[in-house]
Amino acid sequence: MHKSNSGHLIRTEAPQGQIRSIAIIAYDLKATVDMTIAARKQAGKERLPAVVYTTEECRQKKEYSASRSIPVKKEHAAARIQAARVLAGAELSDAEGKAEAFRTMRHFWKFEVEGWDRKLSLKEVEQEIKNKTEEKFKLYNFLRPSKRESIQGQIDYLSDVKRDVQKQLLAKDLVVNRTLGTAGLKYDVASKQAEQAQQARSRDGKAMPLPVFQKDELGKMAEIATRNKDARLLALVYSQVRENLLSEPTDQALSRVKGHAVMARMEMLREAERLKAAIQYGEFRQVPLRDAHGLDYTKSLRDVQPRNTLEAVIRHFTESEKQKRERHEIGDIGREQLRRAEAQSLKARDYSVVLDNIAADHFRAAGVQPGQIAPELDAKQIEVLREFAERQPMLSGARREFAEAARQAERGLQEREAAAATQQTEQVRSHDLSTRPREQTPSQDTGTKHNADRDSFSRGR
Repeated sequence: MHKSNSGHLIRTEAPQGQIRSIAIIAYDLKATVDMTIAARKQAGKERLPAVVYTTEECRQKKEYSASRSIPVKKEHAAARIQAARVLAGAELSDAEGKAEAFRTMRHFWKFEVEGWDRKLSLKEVEQEIKNKTEEKFKLYNFLRPSKRESIQGQIDYLSDVKRDVQKQLLAKDLVVNRTLGTAGLKYDVASKQAEQAQQARSRDGKAMPLPVFQKDELGKMAEIATRNKDARLLALVYSQVRENLLSEPTDQALSRVKGHAVMARMEMLREAERLKAAIQYGEFRQVPLRDAHGLDYTKSLRDVQPRNTLEAVIRHFTESEKQKRERHEIGDIGREQLRRAEAQSLKARDYSVVLDNIAADHFRAAGVQPGQIAPELDAKQIEVLREFAERQPMLSGARREFAEAARQAERGLQEREAAAATQQTEQVRSHDLSTRPREQTPSQDTGTKHNADRDSFSRGR
């Protein structure tokens, strides 16, 4: 029923917030139904009862069915159906990226913990427990019972903190899965609407038109493309606005697009460095695992893999199935982290290429050389760019390029701030002049006083 409602809202171009709300409700209902079916099967009631609709629900179903002809008859409606599918696909890709990042890197996620003035991650808490445990068993502490008990109290407290973080991770996992499920359901409905419209129009000898996007939809897709370094999505958005952007590019637009290109190139090199580190230190990297209660903990491949052939043989006969399963799981997650690092590096490269092409289009349209344009960056971006440049080899081209870009961007930022301060000062001065009460000049005061004396003298005579 709610899937039909979601399709009806897509066909009738309802607000995105309303479509999203219905998708969330539909996902929650589907999850409830799935759990109910599983519980009935466990109780021996595999046969489901017949579907029963209320009078209002029957009326709504009739209304939803009537709207199916809209994208068949109207070109704009069919184009908007296509746009809805593209937007839903972008949102699903965004949700999948977030879910994948959470699955492989959740032990780095930081949470608020009562009694701490900073956020903590699972990895940080476990490292603190490890450090305290090592401190406890050092000889000079092991021989001091009071000191040992004090350290054990700290370990117990950190264990409570760890459980708090584990519970927050579990709650976050539910939110991530719900977001992913909702995005998947919305994309399935949008795709089904587009396929049904295409089939119906095909029977009438009509082809599906190209998607027509609204301004806010293009903005949302651009935001998703930037967050996920999605080159294809960014290229699609750019193709929709290219003519308008290149008609008369301003100096500010040129600086802004060059700033985006510079930061994308820096991010491409950073992802390449992360990939190199993932390959080099793979066996030392902590990976997140789940225990029998569904709570997270971390281990590295170095912690569980055999150090030599003899140890491998001994472990083969002495390890429990749980230990073997844990070792294989750590290896699988480690390989997944490496695969993700490779994918992120390729995505950053393709994204940088697209932004370089967009910047080149702008420079050609304006008839300027790239070296004539200073990149527009904020203070935080300039700091990141400068720090990255300083980490590069002394004589490398990347060091010179990013250091010069940071210098130009900083000068541009200072000029913009100075211009904004001057404009604000002028606005305040204009406001003061317009609100100041009108004062009489000295000549007016003298003339008024003279006329008053003369009038008084005349009346006296």
